[in-house]
Amino acid sequence: MKVLIIINQPPYGSSKSPESLDMALALAAFDGQVSILFMDYGVTNLLSEQLPKNQGLKDFTRLIKGLELYDIQNIYVDESACQSLRVEPAEFLVEGTLVDKSAMTQLIQSHQHVFKL
Repeated sequence: MKVLIIINQPPYGSSKSPESLDMALALAAFDGQVSILFMDYGVTNLLSEQLPKNQGLKDFTRLIKGLELYDIQNIYVDESACQSLRVEPAEFLVEGTLVDKSAMTQLIQSHQHVFKL
């Protein structure tokens, strides 16, 4: 089963990002072919310089660091969001492939199931 999880929310302020990551890990644990697309403010989930504990929040960056352990290697990042948010891929916790709007459309169409919380 080819699954794409779209994460377009910032890492903190709601539970959508960590829940999306939990879903990706659960699907991958059951041999699903999982890809993740970080778009819009979702790209900020990938930033390595997050300090949630300083704000009394739970740190879920370990989930992102653990994606490879679950064989989730297809990580895609919205190129235009990186540009508008002034985010560089060198700042990410994990490597991802930058994709433009056209590539995102193709990516979505190439998956059997697409989830966005």
